[in-house]
Amino acid sequence: MTDKQNQHFVPQHYFRNFSIDKKSIGMLIKGSGKIIENASVDTQASKNNFYGSREIEKIVTEFDTKYSVIFSKIISQVNDKALTSHGFIDMMEALCFQELRTLNERNSNVPRMKFLEDFYQPQLEAVDDYDLGGPPEVTKAINEVMRTVLQAMSDSKRWQTFNMFNVKVKLAEIEDLGAVFLKNVTGTPFIFSDTPVTRSNLALQGMPYSKHGNMNFGLTLHYPINSWLSFLMFDRNAYELISDDQNIVMVIDRKDVDALNILQIHNAVNSIYFREKEFSDYVKRLWETEKNRSTDDNSRVECLEEITLDGYLTGGKTNVLIKPEPAYAAELTFLKVSDFSDYQLLPFRERFVVILKNT
Repeated sequence: MTDKQNQHFVPQHYFRNFSIDKKSIGMLIKGSGKIIENASVDTQASKNNFYGSREIEKIVTEFDTKYSVIFSKIISQVNDKALTSHGFIDMMEALCFQELRTLNERNSNVPRMKFLEDFYQPQLEAVDDYDLGGPPEVTKAINEVMRTVLQAMSDSKRWQTFNMFNVKVKLAEIEDLGAVFLKNVTGTPFIFSDTPVTRSNLALQGMPYSKHGNMNFGLTLHYPINSWLSFLMFDRNAYELISDDQNIVMVIDRKDVDALNILQIHNAVNSIYFREKEFSDYVKRLWETEKNRSTDDNSRVECLEEITLDGYLTGGKTNVLIKPEPAYAAELTFLKVSDFSDYQLLPFRERFVVILKNT
């Protein structure tokens, strides 16, 4: 039997990067706009038995320890202007792991899990009818294995932790993106939410394409590290980075900070967090501006025409998880949308398309 335990989907070490006393933090509740000036770090972005067993929690803690060390090293390296290529890859992996572990990720996959549950239910009900003609104890053991496998296929906790613990698979999909650290010198802090990794796509804004998948042209990802430092990834084919330093951008325009913070408002499931109570009015104003623009759409599974990457219908059907896309795209003064009028692969990023040439 699993003991009740409080398990975090945004780790406490991350909260402490934004906390003055390392114990409390400012919080805005997304649904109501209520401000709590000294919310306890211990109880934020967590649920009882969110991952399941203590054994799973122990593995998650090992990852957390690894990424906590990485964060500390990155902060020092940025301050000393001594960044390494390993530092960038480490931050990319930390970003992927954080995105995979959240309540938002769990919720967005509920329709997929329900679809699989319905799909496998007849097979589950028929498990005990399978008889291979061998000894009864062997048949029983095989049936139990089949039941366990079929149940696991629609278990959202198992799917989520499997993806988390295989984080390098997700990393491989985005490690070709451009990456830069943002040093915020505006005096207005970065904020974060219970879903701190945000996705945006200004390049494809207004176009009838999916925009926020790892395969999509124009994808950007943003992950605050503390109130004054963050990590940005972007599609090099879609954007030009306007900065003399291609590793660390000094963010001097508050409009850029506002744009990135608004993404956090839209991305939050329940809560938005900030460093000091003196910024509570600022966060509340952002929320007031954006509260009616957030989408309440949920993920859904649809049966769609199957299409190849080069745009041809196969004649088959495929079940696809459709995730809602935020209504807001961050426009940043230091990231200019490139001219992609000659780009022939929309809406896909170049690395995901294989072009077959006649020989």
